[in-house]
Amino acid sequence: MGRTAHLKDLWAARGGAGSEPLCTVVLHHPGELSGSDQRILERAALVTALLLLFRRSIAEAEGRVRGELLDDLLGGRVPDREALQTRAGLLGVDLTRAHVLVVIDHAKHPRAATWATGYALARHGLAATRGDHVVLLLPGTDATITARHVWREIGLSLAISATVAGSGPVDLPARAPDAYREAGSCVQALHALGKHGTAAGVDSLDFAGLLLSRETDVIAFLRTTLGRGIDYDHRRNTLLLPTLDAYFETGCSLSHSAKRLHIHVNTVSQRLERITALLGEGWQHPNRALEIQLALRIHRLRQANVFTG
Repeated sequence: MGRTAHLKDLWAARGGAGSEPLCTVVLHHPGELSGSDQRILERAALVTALLLLFRRSIAEAEGRVRGELLDDLLGGRVPDREALQTRAGLLGVDLTRAHVLVVIDHAKHPRAATWATGYALARHGLAATRGDHVVLLLPGTDATITARHVWREIGLSLAISATVAGSGPVDLPARAPDAYREAGSCVQALHALGKHGTAAGVDSLDFAGLLLSRETDVIAFLRTTLGRGIDYDHRRNTLLLPTLDAYFETGCSLSHSAKRLHIHVNTVSQRLERITALLGEGWQHPNRALEIQLALRIHRLRQANVFTG
């Protein structure tokens, strides 16, 4: 740091703050570089580092103000649209345009919050950190497309496999808390469905997207379709529903189900007989089987605490 290095026709000096490198200035110069010229190169690196540090400090300060606005929006602390427009206007953010809300589960990456602040600033949006997640409010009308773009960019920038979910367009300020809850539940749903490190919008999650916004109807559907099986497993501490899940996921193969569950084929057959007694004959008919598979996924989401009911 702060000293000139030489390789063939290239001369380089690094500049930084403390032990943190912020830049490297490289000069192409055939032949030798005098000691005084090397000092000039080193000072150029130092000045560049100071400018970058100053710019970063300004961005961080502005990011904190923007984060406070978004945090107030998510917490329902912005009373009306006029108050929102006044605060957003001071930050150069036009919230009269359509915006979507994006939640990033970044597995506690130390640079995720800084990255999100810069990403939001470049797109005239807002960013805030909430718990283990980063939240973005970005211009756009398609939550799925926006979430996938954020997922791709953070993956390229930080070399991480983040899980990203979007909700919206959002009616601001009234619907911001609801959109935040939907996007957060969408992240949980992706995890529960084994889709870690992917991106989706609430509307692109098929049945799970419907679940996130119509919880009461789905609970009734779950109880009607699988209620007796759920109650049986709960009372007797059995595994009928996991067996049924494995049976469908292996193409209704007894042997493959047994292998997946590490049990004997006869045990699978006995459990399916019990399922027939509980759910009734005809549960393997295509239309009924589709409903049961849907209910099984919803039950899995409930167990993962994606929603309650």
